[in-house]
Amino acid sequence: SSFTGTEYGTCVNGTNSDTTKTAWAAGSYENYYKWYVIVDGVYYTVEPVEVNATFQVDSVTALTTALTDAVDGDTIELAAGTYELSNQDVSASVTIKGIGNVIVKAAASQNAFYVNGLATGKTLTLENLNLVAHNTHAVQMTVNCNGTVAIRNCTFTTANGGYGIYKNPQGTLEVTGCSFKDLSVA
Repeated sequence: SSFTGTEYGTCVNGTNSDTTKTAWAAGSYENYYKWYVIVDGVYYTVEPVEVNATFQVDSVTALTTALTDAVDGDTIELAAGTYELSNQDVSASVTIKGIGNVIVKAAASQNAFYVNGLATGKTLTLENLNLVAHNTHAVQMTVNCNGTVAIRNCTFTTANGGYGIYKNPQGTLEVTGCSFKDLSVA
């Protein structure tokens, strides 16, 4: 069984006993679960371990939801297909990775990624994507982007004129293993 809130419980040789759960006072023990396990008469304290999530998405709606739910360290895997984005902002340190032939194209006169809320110390990583500009930029780092945008093994092209990347003075841009084809030069 499972516990909720700020409770802890015990487990003896793999059998959970709900009767021993006791709630911690609010704000105590950093409000996370604490488990005690007894195996063959030996008493162990089990501490929780933070695990990063991987979201597997196959639509713009699923991508938007994943970006809303993602926390620092998470990965979003885009299934093969085409995703049309309109100024998609990213504020968490996440990796957006293409699995197969993934095309991320900007909606007409929009940026695909409009990175505005990425704070100092955070990194947005874009990997294995075909990024398509459409009269603007595939990726734009705004004046409010103080984090790092790392772009790896991506291809930049244009559907109807446009630019690959626009970077304002703030923030850091890292580009590795990318190609740029038929883009305007500013």
